Parts: sequence; structure tokens; C-alpha cells
Amino acid sequence: MQVFKNLVRKYRNFSAPAKASFWFVVSNVMLRGISFITLPLFSRLMTTEQYGEMSVYHSWISIFTIFTTLTLWGGVFNVVMVKNPDNQNKYIAAFQGLAITITAVFLAFSIIFETVSSSLLSLSPFLSVSVFVNILATIPFFLWSAKQRFAYKYKMLVAITVVTSVLNPLLGYFFVINTDRKAEARIFAELIVNCILGISFFLINLRNGKVFFDKAIWKYAFRFNVVLIPHYLSMQVLSQSDRLMINKICGSSDAGIYSVAYTFGMLLTLVTSGLESSTTPYIYKAIK
Repeated sequence: MQVFKNLVRKYRNFSAPAKASFWFVVSNVMLRGISFITLPLFSRLMTTEQYGEMSVYHSWISIFTIFTTLTLWGGVFNVVMVKNPDNQNKYIAAFQGLAITITAVFLAFSIIFETVSSSLLSLSPFLSVSVFVNILATIPFFLWSAKQRFAYKYKMLVAITVVTSVLNPLLGYFFVINTDRKAEARIFAELIVNCILGISFFLINLRNGKVFFDKAIWKYAFRFNVVLIPHYLSMQVLSQSDRLMINKICGSSDAGIYSVAYTFGMLLTLVTSGLESSTTPYIYKAIK
């Protein structure tokens, strides 16, 4: 009991950045950790082929997100937050508009050329289109959460993370047990949660920034982050290309078996990635 009181006392003496870093690590572990907790459940409900298809789907999301959103919540985002403290909301709303516009173009192509897209990604037509719908839905939340991290406002972010971390697998379980197309059902449940979040935070960002298109901001953000694509892509290629190659060469069943083992192997990165994302704002402010 005394040990617990000492820990609480030390926590209360933490600075705002230290408290924020702690809770951002917790939220990152919860958001990613839920996949480890539910892994035995969904791996038993799905065949190896279905699980592999779902894994390949998420790999394509990670790769295409770099091209369609330019990862505007990284790189240029931190620079703008430091250099333009009075217009942060305007920049976030404009970044949102740019990322959504580019992603919408990719989505349109995936719908018009559905057969080509499906063949290229080795996914069903529904999943090949869902890749871009999912990206579109997550843009507003990623930008909003990036600002929360920058301002050390962790309470709302942690609360939303807890809710989505619980709701996503629960809804997914309900859908999966009621259909034979289990991969599509699991992904559809995820899309519902992401779309609800996406619409909500799109309106919040738009209301706060009061802009969707701003030529100067769009041009600046595009020129700043487009040259960072190889940097962001290199990290994703290292972590996602293995599953894509296994799926292409051996099939989705082998990709599913590999993904289960790979997921457990990524446990060590949860804390380190959480620390990195939470300390970046502090580093930029310290440099200023």
C-alpha cells in the first residue's frame, strides 16, 4: 500500500510532458495490445486463409496510407504547430482537406477499376475498395490525435482509445460468428467504428479550422511531405513486405500463419513506438 502511495505521489510531481508521455504510451499499448489479446479468439474463429486475407488487407492500408495522406500528421505537422501557434486549427483543417482529397481520388480509381485493383492487391473487390475507405475514415482522427499529443492533452485521447479498443473487437466478434465470410465481416466491423470516428472528427476539425481548401497551405504541405514518402515507405516496406510476398508466392493461408507469429514478435515495439510518438512534440518545442 505504501509503495502504491509513493508511486501516486511521484506521478503527481510529474511535469505535463512527462504525464502526457506516460498516458500516450498506455494508450498506444492498449490500442495495439488489444490485437494480441483478441488474436487467439479470431485465429480460432477464422481459417488460416481468412486470417491471412485480413492481414494482407491491413498491410496494404499501411503502405497506401503513405501515398494517399502523405502522412501529414508527421513531419510537416510538428513544424507547423511550432511555427504557427495561432493558426494550428486552420492548418489541421487544411491538412485534413488535402489528405481526404488525395485519398478520395485513389478510392474513385479503386471503384472504377475494381477488377484491376482487386487483382493487383490480391484481395476481393470489397476489400480492395475498403482499403481506401478505411484510410479516408482514419485521417481526421489521426490529425486530431496528433494535436492532442502536441498539446499534452491526453485524457480525451486515452478515453477514446479505450472505447474503440473494446468496441472494435466486440463488434467484430458479433459479425464474425454470424457469417461464413469472416475476414470481410471482421473488416466491416472495423470500418463501422472508424467511419463513426472519422465523421465525428472531420466535423470537429472543420468547425475549429473553418477551412477545407487553402491553396498556400496545401502547396506547402504537399511540397514538404512528398519528399518524405521514401522515408515513411522504407519503414513500412520493412514491416509489411514479408506478408505481401508470402501471400503472393505461397497464398493467403501461409500469410495467415506467418502473421500470427509476427504479431507476437511485435510486442516489444509497443512501448518504444509509444515513447517516440509522445516525445516528438517536446523535442520540437525544445529545439525552438
